[in-house]
Amino acid sequence: MSRFRLILVAVLAATLVTSGAFAAPSPQGKQQATGKLDIQAAAEKVVREQAAIQAQRRRQDGRGGGGGNGRGGALVANGDDIDEAYEAEVQALTGKRMNVAYTNAPPEIDGVLNDPEWNFADPVTDFMQREPDNGQPGSERTEVRMLYDDDALYFAFYLYDREPDKIFAQDLRRDSKMDTDDTIAVILDTFHDRRNAYAFRVNPLGTKYDVEVRNERQVNAGWDERWDAAVTITDEGWFAEFRIPLSSLRYRTGSHVWGIDFKREIRRNNEEINWSNYRRGFQFNAASQFGNLVGLRDLGLTGRFRFQPYVTGSGSQFNVTDEPFNEAAGGIGVEDFKIQITSNLTADLTFNTDFAQVEDDTERVNLTRFPLFFPEKREFFLESASNFAFGSGGSRRGGSLGMGPSVNLYHSRNIGLVRGEPVPIRYGAKLTGKVGSTNIGFVNAQTGNSEVNIVDDVEVFNAGKNFTVLRLKQDIFERSSVGMIYTNAQGAGEYNRVAGVDASFRFYDYLSISGEIATVVADGVLEASDELDDNPITARFSAGWNSDQWSASGTYQRIDEDFKTDLGFIRRRDVVSHSYRLGWNPRPAFAPAIRQIRFSGSFNHLTDIDGNFLEQSASLSATTNFQSGDKITFYIKQENERLDRIFFVSRKDNIFVLPGDYETRTYWVNFDSFNARTVSGRMSVSWSDYWDGTQYSLRPGGTIRFNRKFSLSPSYSYNHIELPTGIFDTHTITTRVTYNFNERWLTNSLVQYNNVSGRASLYVRLRYVINEIDSFYVVYKSTRTWDEVWNGVADHQLIAKMTYSIDF
Repeated sequence: MSRFRLILVAVLAATLVTSGAFAAPSPQGKQQATGKLDIQAAAEKVVREQAAIQAQRRRQDGRGGGGGNGRGGALVANGDDIDEAYEAEVQALTGKRMNVAYTNAPPEIDGVLNDPEWNFADPVTDFMQREPDNGQPGSERTEVRMLYDDDALYFAFYLYDREPDKIFAQDLRRDSKMDTDDTIAVILDTFHDRRNAYAFRVNPLGTKYDVEVRNERQVNAGWDERWDAAVTITDEGWFAEFRIPLSSLRYRTGSHVWGIDFKREIRRNNEEINWSNYRRGFQFNAASQFGNLVGLRDLGLTGRFRFQPYVTGSGSQFNVTDEPFNEAAGGIGVEDFKIQITSNLTADLTFNTDFAQVEDDTERVNLTRFPLFFPEKREFFLESASNFAFGSGGSRRGGSLGMGPSVNLYHSRNIGLVRGEPVPIRYGAKLTGKVGSTNIGFVNAQTGNSEVNIVDDVEVFNAGKNFTVLRLKQDIFERSSVGMIYTNAQGAGEYNRVAGVDASFRFYDYLSISGEIATVVADGVLEASDELDDNPITARFSAGWNSDQWSASGTYQRIDEDFKTDLGFIRRRDVVSHSYRLGWNPRPAFAPAIRQIRFSGSFNHLTDIDGNFLEQSASLSATTNFQSGDKITFYIKQENERLDRIFFVSRKDNIFVLPGDYETRTYWVNFDSFNARTVSGRMSVSWSDYWDGTQYSLRPGGTIRFNRKFSLSPSYSYNHIELPTGIFDTHTITTRVTYNFNERWLTNSLVQYNNVSGRASLYVRLRYVINEIDSFYVVYKSTRTWDEVWNGVADHQLIAKMTYSIDF
């Protein structure tokens, strides 16, 4: 019973965090009673802070770059000493510039923009539409001001709106994509390398979203840091203030130019307006298109350490077994101990790591011969995950290789998970950052021994393993890079070591050329085999053009039969693939209701390493994007495939396909409605040949938003397969229920059923957000097997967990 005390301790901790020092602040996104900015309050504040203003002016005169013409002013650092390197960097700039002012008296982050300090900041106002009228001014006026001090960056957003009653504000979920709401975002290229960035976004309710961007296209939504935001809505529009601590960013100390951009979304118009990067051929995270932030001087290192321990307790009932039993458990550990070695190099340590609060994987039925790819969801591995991305690692390809990444040399789910079941992680260490123009990623983790139920109640012993990954990438030219990766997994006398190199080149804005090659350096199993004559390899080379109107690409890929990576994911071995794609994306002026039509054709040809035919496919698709935000897609695919061994579609029902050559055709129609509606949905219908039979599929889904707190998202996947050996139906039902009491108290539920496995599961999580990176969780899980009869027997688990971090 002593272990149950840990649960009691965690529950008591929840009571503490909801009162006193941890009490939740008043809700953000508040409506001002007056409907206008309080000018009288602003005047009174000016009188109270005259001394601070005078000191700020003196600091401005001494530092330079404060107000002025927005081009850097008199660039002075350290008193009267001219920073010649910084001067030269500023003089060489092209493109838009924003000037930031230093302040001794930082503004109050309350969403009410009457602080006199904002008068010292030069505004930027020249926002242009990316959609729908490219290059035209936004339909509503937008203004942004910026300040900084020795500890943080401050932003003021004036988001005027002539119809404030039509502002969309529905989402209270932290880190939600907020594709239903009006939003404002800032994105910062802190190294000015025109590749990497940090983005921060809010909606009119003050809901926050932050991501890390690498190489302009790899978005890590698992990155979370501390920053403050407050929002107000008035009859003039909505207004927001940000405070982003420098300790939350990685940057070079001293005086440097950064890249910066802003994006505002006006949801009712399906409108996107940007400050610098508004050309349609680039996404918002394209750092090469950012403007320049001038005036950041004498930046130092802040916030060296963060210690984040956790405590957890659980009680479980296991009834779906021959001998039911109860189990109580609890523990403490270190979720993360972060050490800021330099302003651009960070070490993370974790001990006895626990991921009890992580949501279950979504149920899927696999009707192919190849494994499914499941994404990482654990925060320790998600943070800075893009630093480890290698080559195509995670991108999708055509043909049979297209159902997930074909090769991913580092897939962190292999650490601490065996066939989806958790194994203990004793410790983990990670080093990420940038030294000069070299990006660094290093991780080492040790798992413990465990017994995991695989199938049919057969317990397989899993010995602890050690995992190591080293990733280096060197920036070259303006937007190109070369790099290497090394992975090692070893334990219980076995080991697997893989090394690879990759390169990516970008020219003329839209042209990209890339490639990678990796080999098995050593493997305890393969080296013991007489069949291993040479080190097996995987290689990929591709070139492509991708603009708003035209796209074209060609890819060659090879994966040897013996290529093995214990730390990665391989969908299919012993293949050589040639893939080609051509796309045309017109914007028809004769149809004002249509925003863009995307026509695409592709061709894929696969053989084995010896050149024997495996598969060939050709497809055509047309997607119509409407100004309303709705989208409809038509798709047709012709495929020839050789099956060299018997394939069991369902072993339980003895439904199989015999070896042979098969020719199939697939027709597919998909409709997606505009997400911001109270009721939105999607529908996918397909009918096709399936080997020597037929397949019909239906996949409806949608979301009902009853209000900003409560939403319901059901989905259903149905497949009907008719083969000479039998008829087979699959049903997968998933329902997500979200109820958020406020921006701190959040609930999330996931109900799933899959008739193939006969498993029904319920996942319910109550989360109290202590701050941006700490939470208290209560999680309930229930899993039962339903084999045509609901017998009421289920496994149950109740988990409580809390983290709380200390910065020093």
